[in-house]
Amino acid sequence: MTIYNFSPGPSAIPMEIKETMQNAWFDWQGLGLSVAEISHRSHYFVDLLEETKQNLRELLTIPDRYRILFFQGGAQAQFAFIPMNLLKKQQSADYLLYGLWSQRAFDEAKMFADVKGVTIGTDSPPLSIVPEKDWVLNKEAMYLHYCSNETVSGMRLPFVPATNLPLIADMSSDILSQPIDVSSYGLLYACTQKNMGIAGLSVVIVRDDLIDQAQPGLPSIFDFKKQDEFNSLYNTTNTFTMYVLNEVLKWTKKQGGLSAMQERNQAQAKALYDFIDESAFYTNSIDPAYRSLMNVTFQLPSREQEADFVAKAEKQGLMFLKGHRLHGGIRASIYNAMPDAGVDALLDFMRAFIA
Repeated sequence: MTIYNFSPGPSAIPMEIKETMQNAWFDWQGLGLSVAEISHRSHYFVDLLEETKQNLRELLTIPDRYRILFFQGGAQAQFAFIPMNLLKKQQSADYLLYGLWSQRAFDEAKMFADVKGVTIGTDSPPLSIVPEKDWVLNKEAMYLHYCSNETVSGMRLPFVPATNLPLIADMSSDILSQPIDVSSYGLLYACTQKNMGIAGLSVVIVRDDLIDQAQPGLPSIFDFKKQDEFNSLYNTTNTFTMYVLNEVLKWTKKQGGLSAMQERNQAQAKALYDFIDESAFYTNSIDPAYRSLMNVTFQLPSREQEADFVAKAEKQGLMFLKGHRLHGGIRASIYNAMPDAGVDALLDFMRAFIA
């Protein structure tokens, strides 16, 4: 039986990469050592780090004036690092709120600066986004922060907010899923365990004019400037996660790059949403204009049927379909590594479950 991983993270990894991971764990580059035990300051690892940065720069078409930094702690660490690096004590910023992760980022930032929350999500189904012209923004803000894709509710912001401020984006769950214009942002960041491999790192892409604005007394390990000066090697980095990230970047390029990823993601999401919309049994509570392409959420008529659905799906090799504990329902996360066959298998099961 083929197993398909619909987890929101850690996500599926292409089989060919898992095979290389197995080899690299025991003997990387013929050194007789695991990539996990290579010194992060050795030329072997520094070469890997530079190759990873170059592959990321090519895939995202990152301009030269942007720096690529790697941190531990995942994207949630950046919820604190970003205000500490970009705001002085008397300065403020705006945070667009329409889901759990945008709220979490805002709540963390409030500990370090007088930031303002701007609610842009509607409360009642179908869940939608308030028209941009009606957003009430803070004229004193130093930057505007938003989350491009909310994994819990299965909702996304499908456009780049218009602003003259540095735009900060949490792209943890949709980075590498489509082409983006990096020059539209002051900073974007993402954890690696969704479209970029396994947990253990966060990637920060920051414009160079924003890299030296940290609050006084900021610990060096959190400092964007310090990490840039040390090429993200101020402390011991996660060598194995970096290796997997580079393998995923190479795999993504082999698939045809981000345009090919976008085409496949749109087709897979459309197949699921079309079936849900045509069904009298499954429902989705998101306005179609704002439905996520990465996390397809839907509900069944009762919680008991949802629990039965998840249990029987696992017996068919369809893993981790249970919705978030705060949202309920079913959630099928279809990141870049999800093959078309996995979506087809889920659709077949959804039909059989109704029967």
